[in-house]
Amino acid sequence: MENNFYADDCGVLIGLVSAPPALGEDDFFKMEIEEELSSHYKADRRRYMLKGEFDVSNILYTPIGYKSFGENSLMFFSLFDDFSYPNRVFHPFHGNREVKDPKKQYQNYDYQLVVGLNTMLREVGWSDSLEKQSLASVFKPKELLQYPFTCVTRFKVNGCFLCGNGLDFTELVKKKIHLLHRTDGMHVVVLNGLGGDELILINFANTISELSEFVYKCRNLQIRDLNLPGYGEWYETILKQRVSVEKDKRYVWEEAHVFTSAYSLPGYAIGCNESTCYDMQQEKFDVLFSFSWDIKPGHIKSFLSKFGLLLKDLNLPDGGNIYQMSSSVWRYSIHLKELGECGVNLFEIMNALRNFDLERSNTRKLHTSISVNDITATILEEVSKEIKIEDHPNSRVLVEEYFYDGDFLRNLRRGLDKSKISKVLKERIMKMYHNYNDCIQDPVFFVSFIELRHFLDSFSSVVLSYANRLTSYASKEMHEWMDNSVRDFEHAYLNRFHQSSRMRTLSDFNLEWNGGIQQLISSMDFTYKTFMHVCGMGKLNKFMYVSGYERVHVTDHSYRINMQHITYPELFVSTIWKELFNFLLTEGTKKDKKDSVPLKELCSDNFVYGLKNRVSLHYGFNKENAVCKTFLDLIDNEYIVSVIADTLSFYYGYNQNYDNFSYWYWRHLMQSSLYHELDGKLNKERFIMFLGRVLFIYVLSGKNGDDLRLKPFDSCLSEYWMLYFEDVYSVVRILDEILDKKDFKRTMIGFSNKLFFTSYPQIVEFMNEKTGGDKQVVMAKMPVLVKDIREKYVEKFMDDFSSNRLPLDKCEFPCNFIGSFLPSFLCYLKALNGQGCNTDVAQMLQRDENGKPDLAADEADCYSNILVDSFGGTFCIHGEVQRKYFAARSVFYMTIFHFCEKNIISTIKVGKS
Repeated sequence: MENNFYADDCGVLIGLVSAPPALGEDDFFKMEIEEELSSHYKADRRRYMLKGEFDVSNILYTPIGYKSFGENSLMFFSLFDDFSYPNRVFHPFHGNREVKDPKKQYQNYDYQLVVGLNTMLREVGWSDSLEKQSLASVFKPKELLQYPFTCVTRFKVNGCFLCGNGLDFTELVKKKIHLLHRTDGMHVVVLNGLGGDELILINFANTISELSEFVYKCRNLQIRDLNLPGYGEWYETILKQRVSVEKDKRYVWEEAHVFTSAYSLPGYAIGCNESTCYDMQQEKFDVLFSFSWDIKPGHIKSFLSKFGLLLKDLNLPDGGNIYQMSSSVWRYSIHLKELGECGVNLFEIMNALRNFDLERSNTRKLHTSISVNDITATILEEVSKEIKIEDHPNSRVLVEEYFYDGDFLRNLRRGLDKSKISKVLKERIMKMYHNYNDCIQDPVFFVSFIELRHFLDSFSSVVLSYANRLTSYASKEMHEWMDNSVRDFEHAYLNRFHQSSRMRTLSDFNLEWNGGIQQLISSMDFTYKTFMHVCGMGKLNKFMYVSGYERVHVTDHSYRINMQHITYPELFVSTIWKELFNFLLTEGTKKDKKDSVPLKELCSDNFVYGLKNRVSLHYGFNKENAVCKTFLDLIDNEYIVSVIADTLSFYYGYNQNYDNFSYWYWRHLMQSSLYHELDGKLNKERFIMFLGRVLFIYVLSGKNGDDLRLKPFDSCLSEYWMLYFEDVYSVVRILDEILDKKDFKRTMIGFSNKLFFTSYPQIVEFMNEKTGGDKQVVMAKMPVLVKDIREKYVEKFMDDFSSNRLPLDKCEFPCNFIGSFLPSFLCYLKALNGQGCNTDVAQMLQRDENGKPDLAADEADCYSNILVDSFGGTFCIHGEVQRKYFAARSVFYMTIFHFCEKNIISTIKVGKS
């Protein structure tokens, strides 16, 4: 089955917020969301878009607001084309306030953010199908505001079908939802989520009945409903590739439901007021509006006396004296059918009740909800279907083999007791397994937590080996290792738990990002595991987590990244190779007791000491030169490990392309605060060390330093480049000469070739057949063939990125995914950055003394399109390039998500065997 999925060049931000006390919802939305956040941000974007057209259709960052029925009082939708907007820009104090209007002073408020991307299916014979599906066509604010009501539903799809199918499943579900939509009086948008929910449905309608009926139709979808006319092959593939379990024969999997969880949040447009007429006769169902106020202790009488006056003004019936025992909550409900003529003024009534006690004199919070009474039995008789529970598939059967049972946990505790592990640490360890069990048994969490299984298996194995005296670790070492492992696991757990279905009523409190990132962190985690797998590392016992540390760190059990790697995934891709090779040579070397880790000698203290001694005695080394002495003094074990990791990254990751290697290495340095001083200048010693690393690869690749002497990568590097290049280059040449006598280059190439043999088994098999198994011929020709194949696939992947196409078909083999898809992403962004630019344009965003961007419109041609920001990440100054940049990242996100979900179960089983 051939896919034709494409990514859109913008996304939808769904904001759920609560107006602070004393500020009405209408005023809050206008001042805080429309003006202070969106308008100011959009104005800044226009100011700094020095090239190309920005938002020609005027639809980006133009929020449309609704008064919601749920834990938050407001929700808004806004198209955006910069991932930093939801992840970094949006928060209660976003720095735009400089006015003295008391109403515009900083106030805190509750909020949650949900991000949706738009993937599109190009239908055969429909040349304009993508344009009609784009958000620019289906999400026009003025057209959407014609509908008074909206509803956002976040769907968690069935993990039994998601795992093994990936996007093939979710896109077929989206197709069904669109075909299900046949109502002229309703508008439907279906998005791909990035957090805990795979699909997000937004529908707009004239009545609440239309919203509720359509949502229930979607909620009740079964797998058999996906067998659409003309899509039979697609449907059969979904059934075939689902996760298989031993108890399959008990169930009829076509009867399984498409979704395991759904959460809906309805609302009505902020513009609806007393002048907006509402025809309640159009409602098919009876609608119940409920308002619940949390009353402050002792304030009930004061509240009711004032509330009674409001009811009289609105000509509404008395609410009675019904109190909740569990908390001081007072509820008032309105049946739509009982409003009579008052129903015409429904929005006036709603607004009056919502605005009651704005000052929070007697109450703490207002909770609202909507219910429908299916008086026509439409939902019960037409939408819902009878199921046989005994034959109905239970998604919990999927998780049984990944659950730790009581016998395992008892054995683990005995091992911890036998190991004399402290009580505090022991209880944390046991809670770690209990938390995993809790989430792995929940169909909503399963796909986000299954990747942690390898680590927990490995952890328990180490504990039991230590308990049985099969390892030589000291007690202190073991306690430190366990403590670090549990602490890192806690980070990973919270990454996957934060803003999940269990936290829908809580305001976002994470310090590093907004919203959920479950799909992104899981996909990146699996990408790293796949890299480990293709490199021959059988134990996939690492997990990835996001923290507030800027520096990436890899250990024997974890891979720590920061939010910049999520928002700007090119940072993740450009460092993944180096970080894995760094680990092989450091942590891997420390753990290994049999000296079997490759290249271990080159990292030893004796070798580094001898290397520095030989350099200092070399006739070409200038002992009187301060730069040369500084550089030599800074060379230590860690530095040599970095040089080896750089070399392996050059051969394996960048396929011996020095231009790509140096481009991404320098851009990494320029956006990292670790290399900058307080005044914004580069740290001298760190620059010298980094320059030495890049120049070493330059010399190793056979190039002459004369070509670079007067060509710094960027003008911001010119001062230090001119000061230190010659001296650093002289030391690098000495290092290369000495290491060459140690067969360094041949060793690196040999190790890289071993990785190629492991990564490309199909090519090895082909070469053996062609050569009759002649190992020498295979060894000689294999690297060249692999290099050529990778380059050809990189070109094909770049064509996909250029057309916004998701290259799912080309990522069937892990070697293509790691060896060509990831490099192609970097190659495409590099080309995008230089599109229409001269070769010597500036790559760095300059900032003034106050930290504001220092850009001149009349010097636009002096800058590249996507500048490196020394604060972290990038800063795009080209309107059209920004949209392409967004689309490329969307293609990347959706492709790694598909690759992860399609292969996660099979890889987990391989890792367990």
